[in-house]
This record gives sequence, C-alpha cells and structure tokens, in this order.
Amino acid sequence: MAKMTLLLIEQVLRDMAAWRSSELSIDVSINLSAENLSDRGFIDCITGPTRRCNSSPAARSRN
Repeated sequence: MAKMTLLLIEQVLRDMAAWRSSELSIDVSINLSAENLSDRGFIDCITGPTRRCNSSPAARSRN
C-alpha cells in the first residue's frame, strides 16, 4: 500500500475518534484505488490503525 494512502487512513481514523469523543457523528468515505484493494497486505496495513483508534465499520453510527 502506498505510504500516502496509509497516512491518510490513519489521519482519518484519528479524526473520527476525536469526533466520536466529542459526541459528533460524522461519516467519512475514503476512495481507494484498485491497486490498494488488490494489495494482499491491505487488510494487515489497516487493521492496526483501526484497532488503535477503536474504529470499525460496526462502530459507524446508524441514523
């Protein structure tokens, strides 16, 4: 995965965690390239940051 893509994902996860702690419900989308999605290490690359920020698709607010 490109370093810039991973940095972006990590920043978005940190921002979402901060918003949640402030009781803000803001959905975020990140566009990923086909290359990112086909990368065999993709899931491994985002699992750590996702856990550190206590975020997951299931953590999304349901409006």
